[in-house]
Amino acid sequence: MRQFSILLKKDFLELWRTKRVLIVGIIFVVFALSSPLLAKMTPELLKSLGDGVQIIMPEATIVESYGQFASNVAGVCVYALIVAFGGLIVSERRSGMFNNLLNNGVKRSTFVLSKIATQVLVVTGVYLVSCLLFSIYNQVLFGEFWAKDSLVSFTAIYVFMIFTISFINLFSVVAKSVVMAIIFGFLMTFLIAIFDLFAFGKYLPNHLISLSVSVFNDSTAFDYVWKNMAITLGLSVAIVFAAIGLCRSKE
Repeated sequence: MRQFSILLKKDFLELWRTKRVLIVGIIFVVFALSSPLLAKMTPELLKSLGDGVQIIMPEATIVESYGQFASNVAGVCVYALIVAFGGLIVSERRSGMFNNLLNNGVKRSTFVLSKIATQVLVVTGVYLVSCLLFSIYNQVLFGEFWAKDSLVSFTAIYVFMIFTISFINLFSVVAKSVVMAIIFGFLMTFLIAIFDLFAFGKYLPNHLISLSVSVFNDSTAFDYVWKNMAITLGLSVAIVFAAIGLCRSKE
């Protein structure tokens, strides 16, 4: 346990010194604040582009705001995580730090778990701040806040990010370079998006993003969201074990 805590501190300081924490935090906060504004302003912008043609647009609601937030997290924010965290393990393997740690008695499983735990803690802190700012801004712009549905929505998105962190580190274990690890991460996001097109996709990780919005206006979404989160967390744990197993096979 002491070994793990030392590595955890080391990994966090590395993320802080390389400005990864700051960059990820800024990206999340920017989209947390811009999502409600975009949802509010989009109907007015479309009307102004009508060029003399009357365009009837429904009034923006808080549901559109959550839709913006979910799509931004699943898009730009997830890509930011892949770039920021995707090459951490392979970078230490190539620099020789990995072998130095092993020679000093660090277990391979501890090495991988400390990386994942650090990233989860950073994302958790950044995401909590983002959700708080997003909720406050929603209250300002729309004058309402749906506590129960919001909690489910935020949790669904968070579970998806945990899944993202798990496969980011798996690819960082198997890749031979930082660039390759990041490319694998991008390809994985496209692959799970394709699975969402099939009927069984409603139980897979990527569907959590659409479910995080559906819970506001579709009661049947609750029938899938909890099952989906359980499956996604199960897949995340399996991927972490796979990353540890593959790390043990590395020279």
